[in-house]
Amino acid sequence: MRSGETSGRGGVVSDILPIATFSIAATDRATGDMGVATASRYVAVGSLVPHVRAGVAAVATQSVAHPALADALIESLATGEDEPDAALDRLLAEDASRDIRQFALVTADGRTAAFTGSQCVPFAGERVGADAVCAGNTLTGPEVLEAMLEGFAGTEGRLWDRFLAALDRGDAAGGDARGKQAAAMRVHRSGGGYRGSGEVVVDLRVDDHADPVAELARLLAVLKKTREQEPDAGLDS
Repeated sequence: MRSGETSGRGGVVSDILPIATFSIAATDRATGDMGVATASRYVAVGSLVPHVRAGVAAVATQSVAHPALADALIESLATGEDEPDAALDRLLAEDASRDIRQFALVTADGRTAAFTGSQCVPFAGERVGADAVCAGNTLTGPEVLEAMLEGFAGTEGRLWDRFLAALDRGDAAGGDARGKQAAAMRVHRSGGGYRGSGEVVVDLRVDDHADPVAELARLLAVLKKTREQEPDAGLDS
C-alpha cells in the first residue's frame, strides 16, 4: 500500500475470540528506532502482537494473531530478497486461516505492507502514512486509524513519544469497540539496548488495566526518569 491509502473490510468470525486491536508499526530513519505500539480489549496483547528486529522490520500480527508467521516474515525480509508486499502475500498464501488474520509491517527504510482478512471483525482495516502503518479490527470505525496516524505524524520527539500520541488519539476516537484492557510498546535500535547490550530500547506492557494507554504513558515516564540517571543506559531523548 502507498502513503495515504486506506482499506477496510467487514465480516464475522465465529467460535474464535479475536485480538480486537489497534496498532501502529513505524520507523524513524533518522535515529534507527523502529517498533510497534498496540492497545486492545484483550488481556496481555503485548505478548502476541509486536514483533521487531532492528534494521529489518517491525510487524504487528492481530485479529487471530500468528506470531510464527510474523517471525517468518521478518526472516524473509532480512534476506532482502522480497518486497514487503510480496513477502506478506507469499506467506499468507500458505496460511489456510488467512481470512481471519491482520498484519501491518514497516521496514527499516520505511516501506510498508498491510493485510486485513475478509472475515476480520468490523470495523477492520489499515491506514498507511510516511514510515508508518496503522491497522485495527473490532474498532468503532475508521476514524480510529485516521486519528492514530494524525497523532503520530503531528507529534515531535522520539518514536516512543509519537507512538504514545498515536495510541492516545486512537483511544480518544473510540478505539476497540469492546472497551479497554491492555496496551504495549516495543522499540528497537541496533546497539540501542541497555548499556549497548542488544537492541531493545523500550519494551513496556500493560496486561490488564482499566485505562491501559494512560498506564503505558505512566510507565514510559518512569522509564525515562530512571534512564536519565544513567546517561549511557539507552532511551536517549
